Formats: sequence, C-alpha cells, structure tokens
Amino acid sequence: MTTADDSAAGSDADHVEREVAVEDGESAMITRDGEPVARLVGVERDLDAVIEAIMGFGRAHPLEGITVKELIEEGRRF
Repeated sequence: MTTADDSAAGSDADHVEREVAVEDGESAMITRDGEPVARLVGVERDLDAVIEAIMGFGRAHPLEGITVKELIEEGRRF
C-alpha cells in the first residue's frame, strides 16, 4: 500500500490533497504531536456491483401496493 505524506491532526492546509491521494489508492497517516492517531484508507468499490445489489434487493422485496409516501409516513412515527 502506498502512503501519502503524514500530516498533523487539525491542519487544514493539506486536507484536500490527502483526500485525493486516499481516493487514488494511497493511505494517509494523521498525527498529533508527532504520534499517529489515525490512518485514512480508501474504500474499494465497484459502482456497477453496488447498483446491481440495490436493484436486486428491490426486485426481491417488492412493495406490493405500499407507496413510497406511506413508507415515509411510517418512518416518521418513530
């Protein structure tokens, strides 16, 4: 795994660069007072597979006469 430059927690200057590097497959160590506190790593995902999984769930669990509005109202009760 490649590693982006270490950066201090609370430092705003390089957040965007660090996030882009993580999206590109690198990882980034976040430090506080020179001590590691966290490591950012990207999430590997296959967008087509995610979409197919969501669509497959919908096909396997049809609403069968229930409207989306009814589902929303039911959710508001809790």
